[in-house]
Amino acid sequence: MAVSLDARLGALHRWLGITTVAVFIVTGLVMLPQNLGALPLDSGLRLLFRSRHLYLLFSGLVNLGVGLRFVLPAGGRARVAASIGSALTLLSPPLLLAAFALEALGSGTPGLASALGCYAAFGGVLLYAATVWRT
Repeated sequence: MAVSLDARLGALHRWLGITTVAVFIVTGLVMLPQNLGALPLDSGLRLLFRSRHLYLLFSGLVNLGVGLRFVLPAGGRARVAASIGSALTLLSPPLLLAAFALEALGSGTPGLASALGCYAAFGGVLLYAATVWRT
């Protein structure tokens, strides 16, 4: 028996969500040797690490939540729009992991990866929700 696209995408959202929450825990461990507690509360580096770390949790929980009751409209433009929203939501965790690696661990300056990751989650969830609201 063939597995429907709905079931596959729902499972993908759930597993990506769980995996991203696990990565959130790992990034917390990565932050320990950085000794962020010794930095002033308003330190830019401290805020950069913590925000990128929390963005990962946010994107993991968003994907987990979307995956728990995932459905696609039966057809037409709504199905295409919901699929695009789903894809954007799935794209968010890798972008935000890249932001943690490149911005917090790398250059120490905010960059494009975190903005794209947050916008992908925001736009993806809004687009998906708008198309499946009455489904």
